[in-house]
Amino acid sequence: MQEGFIRNINAEVVMEGIYVLYNAISKHEQFKVFEQQAWGIFFNTIGLTIRGFCTAKGADELDTHVEDIKAAGGVKAFKKTTTLT
Repeated sequence: MQEGFIRNINAEVVMEGIYVLYNAISKHEQFKVFEQQAWGIFFNTIGLTIRGFCTAKGADELDTHVEDIKAAGGVKAFKKTTTLT
């Protein structure tokens, strides 16, 4: 947090919230009604949560990281193997 990527947050509370959201997405039926691949659900929930506690500098770094993953085919490979239906 001292490097300027993340706002002043209570990290334990945030991580617990992300964990609860992850469990809801991956282990329960709540998100299956959207018939979306898991990466889309994760990106639109956990990804937005992470972006919300980033500073502008952190959001830029996050964007770069996501683009690097896409360029490497990581997201494509994840999409092919993981679907919530």
